[in-house]
Amino acid sequence: MLSNTTGILFRIPAPISQQIMAWRQQLDWQVMQYQIDNHGKVLVVRYKDDRRLQIITTTPAIGEAEVWYGNVGGGYRFTFSPQPSGCKLEIINMAGGNKRFYPDIFPPFTAHLSTSITLGALDLELLSGANDRKPNKMGEWLFSITGDLYQRLQQWKWQQAQALAFNYIFIPTSVGCRIEVEELSSKEIFDVTAEIEW
Repeated sequence: MLSNTTGILFRIPAPISQQIMAWRQQLDWQVMQYQIDNHGKVLVVRYKDDRRLQIITTTPAIGEAEVWYGNVGGGYRFTFSPQPSGCKLEIINMAGGNKRFYPDIFPPFTAHLSTSITLGALDLELLSGANDRKPNKMGEWLFSITGDLYQRLQQWKWQQAQALAFNYIFIPTSVGCRIEVEELSSKEIFDVTAEIEW
């Protein structure tokens, strides 16, 4: 018997998830290279198979390490813009342009997803691991708004019938996922996770 919940789901299929991971690894490598060239060291959360906070002083190979973006991470912002035929995805590295990490702004990753937005009943089993920093075991990235967060969104001005009139912004961290919803007409942003105690 499947257990369901009601909410919103965005799905990034495996082929695009692989492109995102390659893009992220390249940007992370550039940040690490800059840090080592200018400060002689960089703080990482993973080096090879050793997942812990540590300082390295030599530039690793691309994908060999993950840069530290702060106490809870949050180095990347995923914005989903659902449309009648599919969904525009834009991902921004939020460390670019920050002198502490990297002085230049990185170009965003953009893609068009064939599936726009899933609304209504969602399989809880499918959502396990959603909002993580990496794709799930099927190679997909899943971002959802469910439970109390979905109820908070409904108490704002969001309505299911007008779901395409909003952008959906997710910033995955090591302790959860910050979620914002932007009304396109007014540019008003509602922080869905504002009252969550991380």
